[in-house]
Amino acid sequence: MKTDDFLSVGLANAERCNPGISSFDCVESDKNAVLKKVTVVNMPEDTLVLKLEHIGFEGIVRDKSIPKKWGYNQHSDYVFITADKCIFIEMKSNPKLMNVKEEVRKKFISDNCLVGYFDSIFENLLSKNIFFGKRSFHYVLFHGAFPMSKPNFNPIDFVANDSPNSFRSFSLVDGSKIKFDWLY
Repeated sequence: MKTDDFLSVGLANAERCNPGISSFDCVESDKNAVLKKVTVVNMPEDTLVLKLEHIGFEGIVRDKSIPKKWGYNQHSDYVFITADKCIFIEMKSNPKLMNVKEEVRKKFISDNCLVGYFDSIFENLLSKNIFFGKRSFHYVLFHGAFPMSKPNFNPIDFVANDSPNSFRSFSLVDGSKIKFDWLY
């Protein structure tokens, strides 16, 4: 079984972008969300998309002394996996970026722990090559735009987003479309 097939079976919520289909709808499941859908277009064929929402360490981390707010059991919404990249995506309806920045940073750090854990399983238990560690990591936040404001996704404003501390953020309205290559 190939590693990406193992991910699909093991996580049960993986999707592969099919040839000829180059877009994916990132959907927020919270019924109170204002930013419910963002479509990523021009995705490479055969991109693997994992929904990280239901992955947790409840059975592993039981120490009550670790504060819940630390973020060990929170993850971003999606990860897009290509041949050479992992792009973590978090969606937030709140247009006030400063109110969510620390929470998002902790989620991205938790994602790093999660993929490190998966790679350790692949390498040490399944005798497979590491899957995530050979790819570059990128971190992206889609957050709601202020009412009556123009969405901001100007490529000139892009910052390096190769660490959880320096993620790229896009101020978007519900139903926005964004190019895949703007995410890294």
